[in-house]
Amino acid sequence: RIRHHPAVPAAGIAALISAELGVLREFVDVLRREQAALTDGSTDSLMGLAEEKVRHAEHIASLHRNRDALLHSVGLKGGREGIQALGDAGSLPIGAQNELVTLLELAKEARSLNELNGKLVNDRLQHNQKALNALTSAAQQSTIYGPDGHTQIGAAGRTLGSA
Repeated sequence: RIRHHPAVPAAGIAALISAELGVLREFVDVLRREQAALTDGSTDSLMGLAEEKVRHAEHIASLHRNRDALLHSVGLKGGREGIQALGDAGSLPIGAQNELVTLLELAKEARSLNELNGKLVNDRLQHNQKALNALTSAAQQSTIYGPDGHTQIGAAGRTLGSA
């Protein structure tokens, strides 16, 4: 177990945790708006939300890399394990420890929201595929015009009005 890491610049880690928490809050907001759009059927906003999601995810990944580099520089593991060990060792200011707890809880919520939104997208895709299949089938069975300009029905090629 880690005791105390005076070599870790507590202010640097605290600033990264705070920045990550801010971006994660925005990310969760986007996920909630995405979920609302998916459940309400207002899909026009989904492209913009997807772009926002990617931008926030990239920013979060950049903050993770910076945090991991700082942790590795003092011999700690990166990721959740390293930051948790630092928090458990009491090497973070109390405000940063509180933000870390909030960050970890919010990360779980983000993961759950993202998984649920993925399922909603999948359900919508399956629904759209079924609708497309029905329309395609109906179009194949509908009245069409043959090469001679006469109306024909379906693949049988019978001209309307003929026996």
